[in-house]
Amino acid sequence: MQNEQMGIYRLHNGKDSISYIGFSHNLESTRKRLRFELKLNSCYNKELQKFYNDSNDELIFEVLETFSPTPSMNEEELDAHLHALLFRFKSKLNARLVQI
Repeated sequence: MQNEQMGIYRLHNGKDSISYIGFSHNLESTRKRLRFELKLNSCYNKELQKFYNDSNDELIFEVLETFSPTPSMNEEELDAHLHALLFRFKSKLNARLVQI
């Protein structure tokens, strides 16, 4: 987990106000995985898949905030912090969740 950037991300098409947000322990891996799943029309979030398909296969993956945990944080504390950030951005952006 040392070189992996974790934080909150947003997917949007840049054309309307609809966006999806999520959190990840590895933002780059999540970006690649979602792009792969969406291109193959196999995303587990069917609403997100439809949004992607309706957006002509063009979504922007935007990192909203990164987070560096303290060495003393355990996995439960880390997830709690990321969930708190996620719901702060959800309210702020009126976004839909990729996952919980």
